[in-house]
This record gives sequence, C-alpha cells and structure tokens, in this order.
Amino acid sequence: MPPLQNEEIEKVSQSTVLKLWNHKWVVTTLFFFLSSVVIYFWKDIQIENIKQDITNQATEQITQHNQQMLKAFAKPLVWTVRAELLRGNVEEINIFTNDLVKVQELQMMNLVDNNGTIISSTNKNYESKPAADIYPPQLMVSDSITILPKSDKVWIVAAPVMSYDKRIGTLLLDYTPHLFVKIDSTTK
Repeated sequence: MPPLQNEEIEKVSQSTVLKLWNHKWVVTTLFFFLSSVVIYFWKDIQIENIKQDITNQATEQITQHNQQMLKAFAKPLVWTVRAELLRGNVEEINIFTNDLVKVQELQMMNLVDNNGTIISSTNKNYESKPAADIYPPQLMVSDSITILPKSDKVWIVAAPVMSYDKRIGTLLLDYTPHLFVKIDSTTK
C-alpha cells in the first residue's frame, strides 16, 4: 500500500470529525460526562476549602477560649502565691506548684522576684538563676496577665504578683494547650 499523502490525511481526519458529529448522542453524552467530571472535582476542591476554613475557625475559637480560661485560672493562683509570699513561706509555694504541675498541660511553674531571679521553680535547676535566660524580659514588667507563645506547642503565662502597694514578683507558667485537631476519616 502506498503512503498516504497530506491531502488524503486531511480528508480522513475531516471525515472522522464529520462521522462523530453525525453521532450527536455520542458527542452529547461525552460532553455531559466530561462536564460532570469537571464539576465533581471543582466541588471536591470547594468542599476541602470549606473544611479548612471551618477547621481554622474552630482552632481560633478554641485558642481564644483556652486563653480566657488560663487568665481565669491564673488570678486565684496568683492570690494564693501572693498570700504565701507575703508570709515569707516560699516552701509552701514550692509544694503547691509541684503539685500543680502534675496536671498534664502544665509543664513548669516559676516564681520570679523583682530582681529577675527565679526564687521558686518546679525545675530545681532554674532556681537562683536569672529569669531573662529562659523568658522574655518584658514579661517581668507587665501589669496584667500575659500569654505568649514559647514554641509551636507551648505558651508562657505571665501573671504579676502584687502586694498592697507594689509588685512583689511574677508567676510564670509553661502551658501546653489542647488545640483543635482535624480527625482524618482514613485513620478510623
């Protein structure tokens, strides 16, 4: 058989298109199938974006709730530490804080005096050392309960301990919050 010429190739390709066009049901079915596939994947992408938005909103709300609860927890804790500190009873503070860090989320608690020295710590290696070696110095002068990220999974809670007329120290907590975790349906 002799090789096909360009003109013959064009005639064959045109005739194929015309044959397909003559089968309108096939073309219509193919069009609807392809459009259905495109719409399916487009909607799947939209659903994943909506899931991500909902996850982000839930994480933000849980973070705000955690911070509010930490501030509420820190107030009576500071009052207790203040009472014992005014009595000069640092040993009672040590017992109290060591018992509190048994809670899974509390990693470490430190009490810093006005000179910036750690006077009580649940990690005894830090006692008598400068707090500025571990914590940002602005936490030692804040007049309100402050929460800052220490790392991706640990927050620092700094609460001022006030006497009747002056600041007598700062209570610092390392806290690991429970954040919203997306449950993957494939891991069930």
